[in-house]
Parts: sequence; C-alpha cells; structure tokens
Amino acid sequence: MKTSEKIIKARQEGKLTQDQLAKKLGVSRQTISKWELDISIPESARLNDLSKALKVSVDYLLDDKLDSDTLTILMKKKSGSIQPDWSKLYPVIAEYKEVVDVEKYATQMENIFQDLMNTYSYSREDAMLVAKEILASTYFKK
Repeated sequence: MKTSEKIIKARQEGKLTQDQLAKKLGVSRQTISKWELDISIPESARLNDLSKALKVSVDYLLDDKLDSDTLTILMKKKSGSIQPDWSKLYPVIAEYKEVVDVEKYATQMENIFQDLMNTYSYSREDAMLVAKEILASTYFKK
C-alpha cells in the first residue's frame, strides 16, 4: 500500500477531515490533498507529527511492505523517553494489575534476583537478564 493510501485510510479511520488534519499539522488542506493524491509526500520534518496525528508509526507510513494487516505498536512518552505501548498489542498488560497479586510475584522475583546476585556475583542488571533468559527458555519448552 502506498503512503498516500495509508494517509487516507488512517485519516478516515481517525474520523478526520483533510481540513482537521491540516490544522493539527499547521499545513494547508491542499497539502494534505497533494499527499493523498500522491502528488507529493510529507517532508521528513512533518512525518513524526503526521504519524502522531494519525496514530500510526512513521515506519507504517513509509514502508510499502507494511499494510493495514500489519500491526503497528503505538509509542508512548514515559519518564522522559519514548517507549512502545505494549498494552495495545497485549491487552493483559493494561489489565493484570487489577487481578494479579503483584506484590507476591515481585517478592518472588526479588528473591530470584538476590539469589543470582549472591551466588554468581552478578550485578542487579545481569541478574535480571539471566532471570529473563531462564523465564523465556522455560516458557518456550512448554
């Protein structure tokens, strides 16, 4: 799917008119129209704002191999950095804190980290990475 088609699709899915999108981006409606008619493409300085306004990734807009069936992960600002919003891909991440005894599992994980740190003289970060690898390999064995 071409960038022009992706802009149209994302704009319509977001229930935005060309005028509304243009105002959000500080460009003219004619500019949006040219992008959608494949007469021109958004300049690189506008891509980040365009992706945010349309709630899609820049990669999605630019990569012809990515289409509407490709899942894009929205980014969110957290603690001064931009990170993937995994809860869009895995809704359980947004919901688990309401049902899981987080403190119970946090304590168990802390014990695992401490054991790895004490037994193998790992730093906290190395202990976390080793625990992650053990968890992943255990998961994939099943």
